[in-house]
Order: sequence, then structure tokens, then C-alpha cells
Amino acid sequence: MTFRENNLSFAFSKERVNEETAALMGELLFLGENTNNNLKFREVGLNSNFDKILETTKIKEGIAKDLSADDIELMRGAVGVLTSFVAAPIFTDDFDLDHGSRQKWEALVGLRKNNGQGQVSDLAKDYYHANRLGFNRCSAVVGLISNLAENIVDQNLKTRFQELIKEIPLEFLEKDENNNYKYHGLAAAEKIRVVEKLSEVAREVIFFSKSLVSLIICFLSS
Repeated sequence: MTFRENNLSFAFSKERVNEETAALMGELLFLGENTNNNLKFREVGLNSNFDKILETTKIKEGIAKDLSADDIELMRGAVGVLTSFVAAPIFTDDFDLDHGSRQKWEALVGLRKNNGQGQVSDLAKDYYHANRLGFNRCSAVVGLISNLAENIVDQNLKTRFQELIKEIPLEFLEKDENNNYKYHGLAAAEKIRVVEKLSEVAREVIFFSKSLVSLIICFLSS
């Protein structure tokens, strides 16, 4: 059984992937196999099957009773962005900290965002760039949660989001002596660890926001 077949077999055996995701994953694994860069999936992504994400999320009840329309809109917007993040895949490659070689490989196989037609479909290219280990994706999540803590009017909610900020791994907030965020200097295993921690914080925001906003909308509609 090839490396690609092993990956796909594992994903299906754990019921962690639907057919659409498996096809995209298969394209990338096949590409990696044939260009000497094996991709290793930690999480394959959940696409539209987002309910599974919420199964292990703790519900925070009694945080706020009344919200303004602006607070509801802020939280509703956050849910969409954070859902996209936690439903995305996590995978590593053979390059680890050799970012220059990774960029050359991406250009060679047509995976750079400004490339034309490459060796995989446009959907597979999007799936590749959805990787949660990408710093820009993580940075957007950190900024969004910080924005909630700063701009939410309800004091109970503000306190809750400020507490969640404290749970964000420092590697996304602190810089090294070269003024680079410490995340950039982490090896793959450490990046996975801190991204999974950030994902836990994002799920906390999602489930709390989604539950609270839904309850308020149902109340206003009744």
C-alpha cells in the first residue's frame, strides 16, 4: 500500500473525511508522492460537516442575557470566519522549516496562488492553502478574537473574550530578536501543538457565540 493509500485508508477508517474531501486530499497526496514531498495529514478537514466540531465543545451558559444589535452582528460575523478556520485541514510536508524550498516546490507544481493551471484542480489548490498551519490564517483568528474583546459592548461578554485571549498561545503574539513572530521558528510538531490550542479557543468562541445569537434571534422571532 502506498503512502497516499495509507493516508486515505486511515482517514476513512476513522470516519473523518467525506468523499469530496477525500478526493482533494488524494490529489495532494498523489502530487506529493510524485514530486518527492510527502504530505502528512494530522486533520483532513470537515467541510460542511461542522456539527462534529461542536461535539467536544464546552457550552458556557449564563454569560449574557441581553445583547445589542451591534454585539449580535459582531458575533455572527465571527462565527463564519472561525468556522472556516477550525473546519480546515492540518498537514505538514517534508520541508519543515525550509520555507524557501517549499516555495520553490509550490511554484514548480503550480500551487502558488498567482500560478496559472497547475498539476491539481483549483479546488485542491484552495484546500492546500486552507492548511491551518499557515501563519496568516492563524493571525486572522487571533485578530478576530481580539477585536471581539475590544469592541463588544456587553461587559459580561467582553470579560469572557478577554479570558479567551489569555488562552491564545504566546507564539502568535510574541516576537523573537529578529522581530519575527516566534511561531515562524517552530518545527512542524510544535506548530501543530499551538495551532490545535488556538483551534480550541476558536471553537469556544464559535459555540458560545452561535448558541447565544441563535437563542436571542429565536426569542426576537417568537
